[in-house]
Amino acid sequence: MELEVFIDILQKASSYYKKANYVQKAKIFDILFLNIVVDKQKRLHLAVKPWLESLFEKKISSGGDDGNRTRV
Repeated sequence: MELEVFIDILQKASSYYKKANYVQKAKIFDILFLNIVVDKQKRLHLAVKPWLESLFEKKISSGGDDGNRTRV
């Protein structure tokens, strides 16, 4: 896949995901992630596929300072 096409897909990923049905959404997650776990504190932990790790270097926070965070 050419770099330009890959970049275009990533830029439009949010709209693709929002329009996808549940089967397509599951496939998107299957392509991007090795493992998805929700722990006892209801925190989401995602293990990214090795070839995509550089895209997910930063941790993304969806919670406040109370420890509820979504880690990528």
